[in-house]
Amino acid sequence: MQREDHNIWEPGNRANTEYPDRLQHTTTKVGGVDIDIRRIFSIWPFIILFGLLGYAVGSIYLRYASVVYTVSTGLSIEEKQEVSLGQAFFGNPRDPFNDRVEYLKSPAVAAQLVDTLGLQYNADAQGRFRNKNFYKIIRWRFILNPGEEVPEFKFTIIPREDGFRYSWSNITGNARWDQPFTLGKHQIVVNRLQPFNTQSPIVCYSTNSIVTAFALSKKISISTTKESNIITIKYSDVSSDRAVDILNGLVVLCNTVLERDKSLGFSQAIEFIEQRMAPLRRELDSIESALAAFKSSKGLVGNSANGDLYLQKMQEYDKDLTKVNIMESTARSLEGFIRNPGLKDADLSFVGAENPGLLAMLTQYQQMLQQKDKLSLTAQPTNPTMIVLDKSISDMRSNMEKQLSNYKTNLQIARNAYQQKISTASNIIRNIPVAERELIDKTRFQNIKEQLYLTLLQKREEAAIAKASVTVNTKTLFPPVKVNASLSPSRSQILIISIFIGLLLPIIFAILKELFNKKIISKKQLQDITDIPVLAELEQISNATNFPFVIEGSSRSMFGEQIRSLRTSLSFYLDPAKPCNYIILTSSVSGEGKSFLSMNIAKSFSLQGKRVAMLEFDLRRPKITKALGMAEPKIGLSSMLLGKQSPADIIIPVFDTEQEKLDLFPSGAIPPNPQELISNPSMKGLKEYLDKNYDVVVVDTPPYGIVADAQILAAWADVSIIVTRFQQTVKEQVQEINEWQQRGLFKSMAIVFNGVRNSGYFGYKYGYYYYKRKYGYSYYTNDPEKKKKSS
Repeated sequence: MQREDHNIWEPGNRANTEYPDRLQHTTTKVGGVDIDIRRIFSIWPFIILFGLLGYAVGSIYLRYASVVYTVSTGLSIEEKQEVSLGQAFFGNPRDPFNDRVEYLKSPAVAAQLVDTLGLQYNADAQGRFRNKNFYKIIRWRFILNPGEEVPEFKFTIIPREDGFRYSWSNITGNARWDQPFTLGKHQIVVNRLQPFNTQSPIVCYSTNSIVTAFALSKKISISTTKESNIITIKYSDVSSDRAVDILNGLVVLCNTVLERDKSLGFSQAIEFIEQRMAPLRRELDSIESALAAFKSSKGLVGNSANGDLYLQKMQEYDKDLTKVNIMESTARSLEGFIRNPGLKDADLSFVGAENPGLLAMLTQYQQMLQQKDKLSLTAQPTNPTMIVLDKSISDMRSNMEKQLSNYKTNLQIARNAYQQKISTASNIIRNIPVAERELIDKTRFQNIKEQLYLTLLQKREEAAIAKASVTVNTKTLFPPVKVNASLSPSRSQILIISIFIGLLLPIIFAILKELFNKKIISKKQLQDITDIPVLAELEQISNATNFPFVIEGSSRSMFGEQIRSLRTSLSFYLDPAKPCNYIILTSSVSGEGKSFLSMNIAKSFSLQGKRVAMLEFDLRRPKITKALGMAEPKIGLSSMLLGKQSPADIIIPVFDTEQEKLDLFPSGAIPPNPQELISNPSMKGLKEYLDKNYDVVVVDTPPYGIVADAQILAAWADVSIIVTRFQQTVKEQVQEINEWQQRGLFKSMAIVFNGVRNSGYFGYKYGYYYYKRKYGYSYYTNDPEKKKKSS
């Protein structure tokens, strides 16, 4: 009579039982990849530890990293919009400061800063991990002759109470602050600008001025917008004092450059006028002396009434003609300047130019030339901006030539008209007496020179007034100060980044471990990559060698409950109408727990009072007899199949009581040809004996992935169990099992996931059953003492 093995987890045994709630996994499966978020964050102690390590690493880095100060200043530059050429009408149209940015960043400007601030001289105190800059603490320089360049030089000083000790090459000596001393061919002075306390060697070195200027120009950052004249200048340096001094020097230089550019045209006009006035002044003095001598010799006091009238008209005509002559001279100067690009601005004369269109065009042309001069300091002739600028200058020159041609034509017409009027007046004057007429001619010539002199004198005064009124309205929006400096690296940013990286490293490691794991780690992963039913997942048993039968009638261990659940699932494959049901166990490789599982499945059916036979058909590497602690039998399935014994002769009873009956059919001696032996006709007699005497037969076969014995025995199977193992079976082996199903090698295939560990990174936390409820599995035992202890 069969006895019920009480299992509260099986259908029909759950009445009046409170079910424990199971925790839910947050799992994402993609292509057979089982990424468990809870498993990733289970390494939280390492996450916290690495976060603290990241903070420590960031603090150490900040302790020894060189701090770079970024100082900035903002300027608002207002310029008057004056529509004039600057040389003639003494204005300069608004030149946006955007055109000057590249010039202010050029090495030429940086070279002026280097010379002004002495940036080619450096002093650094040597430290264990980083050096300290001694700008504004120690200043040193060479005593040079005029025109002599600063050489590249390096020496070391060690401060003392009243001075320092220097060393250079093999030369050492002592010197005092602020007093010159000699090193080689050089006279050097070292100044201590403020007290300091260090005994570390201080390295004093100089660099080439040109190299320093180029390096400085690359570090200056100037930004501006087309919509306004507000610019922002930034500079980064390990010394905040030096950065502030450089920006202040650049602001001063900016004002100087702006003022120089605005007054340049006025200076050129004044110089040109002075060159014309000097000979004219001498000539005018000579004419006045000759006229006075003539009047004295002739006894003339004044002119006749008619002579005065016509002389006045002649003076007006001469004045107009003088203006025309000046304008023609200016036109010739402009034409020569346009046609000869090699001429400088100083060779250009604008005095007398009155055509507004021509003046505007000439102004723009001069701005283009100035822009090209500044751009050439930093750009090559092949630069796209330079090419476009050259093309614009060429087009502008062509347009100006046309304007000048029309201007000269108009001047020629005016000249002819004035000359005609002067000729008419001269004919009238011829009728005047000879002495008076000669006096009128001399007076007229004097008036012409006086008018020319007065015109030039007026223009010079206007140019001087315009030059004196040149101003550059520069407002500092925010000054370059150390308080406003930003530090790099930023302490807060470095610490945040280092902590974040520290926290992230274990998580990245866990994610990579998840992604690159090729072994099966969960039942869900198996279900994702195969259509074969996964009947159960079984925990790993640590003492399986000493206790091969883990399941017992009164035991409610985790593994025992899992075996009972597996037994329940197997019952759906077994036919109660058949006299005997066969369960075949195989695997793809050895070591996946197939023999251990065979024993416990057989034991679980025997606990229900069924007659169970356990066949050790792994004839190559039998493990069941060894696991049961039995001596290796000399007779068994191998000798029975050879016809030497009957099936009844090889039986070894494992359990033989009124409640349990479990018999073992050992493998016997290892045969040389197991596969041919299994194909022996004696197998038919073995099956007939098993069908007659047993209810369930559990067959332990060799791994099919290695040998084909299991396929021969599969013909008996009511259910074929494929055993896989936690973190041992790889995905490729599961694909091979899928091929077995597609080829129909085994009947009613099912998978058991064995050896699941509850420790380690991939450990599966079966403990949630226990921890969720206050009762352990032993609560359901029939032993009152164990039940009391568990509650």
